[in-house]
Amino acid sequence: MHPKEEKSLPVQPDAVTVLLGAEGRIHGPMTEQYVGLGKRGWLINFNETGNTVKWDIDVSQPDVYELAVLGGGHGPSGALPVVEIAIGESVTTTELCELVGWRQTIGKFDLPPGKNTVAIRLMNTETLHMFYSIELVRSNIASQMERDAASKRANTNWLIEGKYGFMFHWTSQSQPRHGHAKPYPEAVRDFNVKHFVRTVEKMGAGHVILTTSHAEFWFPGPNDAIDQIMPDRSCDRDLISELADALSERGIRLMLYFHPGHDDEPWWDAVGFERDKQSFFDTWCEIIADTGKRYGANLAGWYFDDALFTYYPYHPPWKKMTDAARIGYDQRLVSYNSWEFSRVTPYQDVYFGELPFSYDAIKGHGYSQVLGSGILVGGRYRDLQAHIMTIVEENWVHSERNTEIGSMIYSLNDLIWGIRECIKHRTVPSFNLEVYQDGLVSEKTLGVFEKINTAIHRGVSSQGFNDNMPRLGKIKENNS
Repeated sequence: MHPKEEKSLPVQPDAVTVLLGAEGRIHGPMTEQYVGLGKRGWLINFNETGNTVKWDIDVSQPDVYELAVLGGGHGPSGALPVVEIAIGESVTTTELCELVGWRQTIGKFDLPPGKNTVAIRLMNTETLHMFYSIELVRSNIASQMERDAASKRANTNWLIEGKYGFMFHWTSQSQPRHGHAKPYPEAVRDFNVKHFVRTVEKMGAGHVILTTSHAEFWFPGPNDAIDQIMPDRSCDRDLISELADALSERGIRLMLYFHPGHDDEPWWDAVGFERDKQSFFDTWCEIIADTGKRYGANLAGWYFDDALFTYYPYHPPWKKMTDAARIGYDQRLVSYNSWEFSRVTPYQDVYFGELPFSYDAIKGHGYSQVLGSGILVGGRYRDLQAHIMTIVEENWVHSERNTEIGSMIYSLNDLIWGIRECIKHRTVPSFNLEVYQDGLVSEKTLGVFEKINTAIHRGVSSQGFNDNMPRLGKIKENNS
């Protein structure tokens, strides 16, 4: 048993209240899975009959509340975990879903005003894998949020029409092919935009996702809000603007990936996450809004990482954050990464899709219809545009000094077949390519995607390409 300070958590009357497993009073061998600085993990070792987690809550608005569990998975025998959930005198027993990370609505509970206790208890010996949280939300608020989010979703047709695109983790940790890396502002200053844009055009890109911050927090352009926090973390050269303009001339749209920067201790201390979560979210909105105002319609989308592990546990103002992300262009796409768990909020447009390039992912886990709209019709990411973000080489970032970018992990014919299946399902893949600090990609990878461009955009049969690798082999291996 792990004792916790007994304090009542206020139940939010107009939003989802998250009861984080790791923040409850734990009775049993469960511990929090460490997932990194600035993140909260799920509970592990939830595998003995009677294992229990409890939370004290304080209800200011009595009403009927929906209760959902984020977690699941079957135990060693293959059977499903059975849990008892109690709120005060109300008790219900249910099997949980076999899919890890699934948000399962358990039922509705009439919550009186004042203090009460919520508990989840394992009733059999099947492991409750990756138990993350219980959610409480007033029934009318849940449906209201869904309607509001749906009315504001951006149109994803242009993303589908582009067929596929590329992501580049070009960061302060990116290394040159040989020699020492330049300081990030110098690398931004020297980045060859014309060569980079010609490269992605040769590869047939419909869109590009550029990383703005990753393990270390740096931004490849001016940003007044960042300067207010740490003035040496933005750059004088506006690389984003130059890339957006040059890509736009070729019919390619630019989107940005944004990481909160929790691995960068000086930045993380300066932004004040550990001191005041709500102030942090206000600052986040200022940074994102400043970026959107600067680039307008030239910035086509945002991909926000660590939405589950860093934002979700602390009741982020999702609607306010998404509104900030659309300042300057109301059709800007928004995506929050929830990893293998269900979507963290309806206030987004695109499934982040950090996945291997498998047939299951191409089919949207069964929810992306052939010749449909591309919008997932059910499952963990329902109502979002089907999307896959996947590596095609060995790593996300080329961070090893004096090394060549590694070989591709999929064959040419796998990729051609997979992209054609994506087109049928209206699923959009974004292939992450490793990139040297000077902005160059692997010559081998470039050559493969030039052939893919010919096959996909010019209708050439893949049978003419012989790469001596079994067709569909790797994609079948990754079908999960």
